[in-house]
Amino acid sequence: RAERGRGGFAAAEALELKAAELAQRAADGHERAATAGSADAMLNVGVLRYNSGDLAGAAACWREAAQRGKGNACRYYARCLMRGEGVREDRAAATRWLKKGASAGDASSAYSLYLAGESDRYLAMAAASGHAAACVDLAKTASSSREALKLLRRAVANGGAAVA
Repeated sequence: RAERGRGGFAAAEALELKAAELAQRAADGHERAATAGSADAMLNVGVLRYNSGDLAGAAACWREAAQRGKGNACRYYARCLMRGEGVREDRAAATRWLKKGASAGDASSAYSLYLAGESDRYLAMAAASGHAAACVDLAKTASSSREALKLLRRAVANGGAAVA
């Protein structure tokens, strides 16, 4: 009986090692693609670096991906600038990067700008892109119950049931 238990433990260890090996192979693939210039891969490598505690490396990846037009990378880099994570804190630069992200179509960048008090047009931009929380906020000021209901349905359809 003890051997059977140990065998289960050994199998679990083997699976854990295999999972770690696969994760490393995926990370290596992202690194190669990022080095080759893939903005998507740069974004993913930034996430891997951030999660491993390499904040400066993450910020550098996200800045590069943002410079290549990735809207969500603009938002991630802006967050680094806002918090001083891996870069010197610079709120004005963070706002500029959020604006670039919103212009690139990142609804969360637009909503972040609205929350920061930049302009109500960013709320409309985020809601038009289907950002759930933006849809709910815009529904609160809708000119008709029909318009509000349409926005709330969009929020729910985009995963915002808990927000609505």
